[in-house]
Amino acid sequence: MMESQPAGAHGYIGIDFGTSNSHVAYCNIEGAEVAVPICLNGTETSVQTCVLWREPAWEESEIFSFGSEAVQEWLDRPDHERQGFRFATGFKPDIVTSKRAARDAWGFLRKSFVVLHNKGVVRSIGREEGMPVVVGVPAEVGPDFKNAIIAISRDAGFGTVTCLEEPLGALAYHLNNKDITAAEARQGVIVVDFGGGTFDVTLLDLRGLRQPWGDPSLGGRLFDDLFFQWLQDQNPGKSIDANNVMFVWQVECRKIKEGFSKRWATFGDEMNDFRVRVTIGESVWPFNKASVAEFNERARHYRPSLVARDYFSKMNALALHGDGPIDLLDRIERTMALPVTEKLRDPFARVLLTGGSSEWPFMKKMAAKVFGVDENEQVTRSAAPEMTIGSGLAIYNVLASRYEASVQKLRSETPARRREFEEDVRARIGGFAREISRAIVDPLMDKVEKRFLKWRDEGGSLNAVEADVLILCKATMAQIPPMVTAYSERLANDLLHALRTHLCKWLSEHDIQREVDQFLPARLSISLSGELSGGDPANSIAMEIAKSIATSLAALATTIALVVTTAVHAAWFLTEIFTATVALVAGYLGFHAISDQIKEKVKAYVWGSAPKRADLWAMQKGISEKYLKSEMAKSRKTASDDISMKIEGEMSGLRVEAVAKFEAVIEQVIKDLGFLDRIRTD
Repeated sequence: MMESQPAGAHGYIGIDFGTSNSHVAYCNIEGAEVAVPICLNGTETSVQTCVLWREPAWEESEIFSFGSEAVQEWLDRPDHERQGFRFATGFKPDIVTSKRAARDAWGFLRKSFVVLHNKGVVRSIGREEGMPVVVGVPAEVGPDFKNAIIAISRDAGFGTVTCLEEPLGALAYHLNNKDITAAEARQGVIVVDFGGGTFDVTLLDLRGLRQPWGDPSLGGRLFDDLFFQWLQDQNPGKSIDANNVMFVWQVECRKIKEGFSKRWATFGDEMNDFRVRVTIGESVWPFNKASVAEFNERARHYRPSLVARDYFSKMNALALHGDGPIDLLDRIERTMALPVTEKLRDPFARVLLTGGSSEWPFMKKMAAKVFGVDENEQVTRSAAPEMTIGSGLAIYNVLASRYEASVQKLRSETPARRREFEEDVRARIGGFAREISRAIVDPLMDKVEKRFLKWRDEGGSLNAVEADVLILCKATMAQIPPMVTAYSERLANDLLHALRTHLCKWLSEHDIQREVDQFLPARLSISLSGELSGGDPANSIAMEIAKSIATSLAALATTIALVVTTAVHAAWFLTEIFTATVALVAGYLGFHAISDQIKEKVKAYVWGSAPKRADLWAMQKGISEKYLKSEMAKSRKTASDDISMKIEGEMSGLRVEAVAKFEAVIEQVIKDLGFLDRIRTD
């Protein structure tokens, strides 16, 4: 987990405290996510994890040197001058089981801290206001190992450090380096970390470190021992001084191993001419004509040397006990493969090889075989494994820190986004209400207008007009429910489109690498029956939102249809026309005070019945066509506005629900985000 940034700090220091080599880098919060290496020994970006002590090799004053300087000091001294000195390396895996290993780790980290402090390349470390320090640990180690790292680092001067699993650092580094994409990381990446002391395999995805497994006793040191025995076999009769044995075993044979691996990678499996000369004490030991074939034979039938047995037995590495040979290559393959059927039920996109021992040429083929992926397309090996973890540890925390700040910013913007979306929904519902009211009122009023104009032109009674209008209203009422249903289905999809539009805009503005379809499928068909089709059933939030809108509108469609039907049935919007027309006719007939009795007489009067239709001509003169159309237009608008307002009132709950769903999908995206999404991969 990311530790909060102390006041005054402007980045993170990552320490890859490795069995063979260590690397330190820092990454600033501001600017690009670039991890800057800190050279502890001269210009070397990584340093050998070793320390040279004066005996009794316990206090700080007895630390003589560390890293490559310690190696060179030891090499330059003749055997008699090595008396009283202690060269220590390969101690990291044993800090829990050995006080000596823990003290050697402290000595190395103490010297590292002093160099970092004196260089002054970063803000003060080891203090509350300084840059926080993150130390990598293997994924499978328990709390005892983490607590030991924290205690040793604190006592070495680094203050309170945070431990972070090394595979997370590797993933952050390769993401930032664009070796893999954030989409691949979200799907899943298997990180195989084959280092000097441990073999770690981890499945990582958007949720973080999920399923670690491995072998804490399997590491590059076993291959160091293989070359230690191979070197002795090529130089029979020669012996190594007791003061030199561990140095040769841990340092010189590792160099032979690394050189052999690089030449193998260059010349292929047929390579059979690797040679090197090793200075041991005051003599030179040749190592000649080493071949891949012989390496495979020795690796398939490896037996620990007495030096290795003694060393590992002291460290409780029980896996090396026993008399039978060990097939190292098979053990590596089985370590990777054993949990595959049990743990890797979910799909993954890529296998990432890191750690110094991952550079063995056989590792890519073996990983591709075990995990069933394409060796060239889906297996990535760290180009600079000595820098990957340390740099990634610093980058990871910077990205995580930026992610936390980004999440806070996204959430702080939600109220404004909510208001913006609500206005859009209000406008869409308003448009829906007006569209339905016009779709119902306009055709009806067209027919009513024709009937009134026919009465004016041809005569007849207003009672007959009213009766015909009621027939027209009843015919319209039958069309209302299916019409409202059709329009409601369109509105449902329109609201879904609004959700998609606003979500797409939000994702784009914040450079969030997500597709809208992950949350709101474009082709989701919403039926007012409540059935949903065209979407991914696993996409629960999309289904929930779509079903909610569909269900709400299904209920509303019935209510809206009832509201409109009631209004049409009452024909209240025609009252103004009849009232105004009756008043004009009554005035023409000489009635100045209009009672209900007079109204009924006026409505019953049949125009055009007088001789030569004189009364009809007189009425037409008093009631113009323009007047009738004007009254019709007023009534049309009154009806449309009133019905629209009633529909909007009924749909206020849907507006609230749609806004709530928008907030829900925004929150879902935020929860689904990780620091991976803060990395640009374009």
